[in-house]
Amino acid sequence: MTASVCGPASASQRRDRLKPVLTQKQIPKPFLASILFVVLSLPVHAGELRNAANDAIALGKAPLHWHHAQWQRFGEGAVAVAIVGLFDKPIEDAIQRNRSKFTN
Repeated sequence: MTASVCGPASASQRRDRLKPVLTQKQIPKPFLASILFVVLSLPVHAGELRNAANDAIALGKAPLHWHHAQWQRFGEGAVAVAIVGLFDKPIEDAIQRNRSKFTN
């Protein structure tokens, strides 16, 4: 048997290493209650969860079936978002500079 670098560990040190990292006192009760609520309500809402998953899949696959007009509309939206993104900070700064006591 070889000696450890830091010396032999006592029995209490070995027990401390085996204690759980997160004890019951450290877990907030509202968190536990919300987890319990979700777990218990899953069977009740399974059909709705299935519908939501199917909707998400359909939304993800939708661009594969778009025609020219739909891609054009998507491009228009993307350009509009990019323009708003470019001017967002200057517009916000102008609004903040021109605040009054009424708008605070």
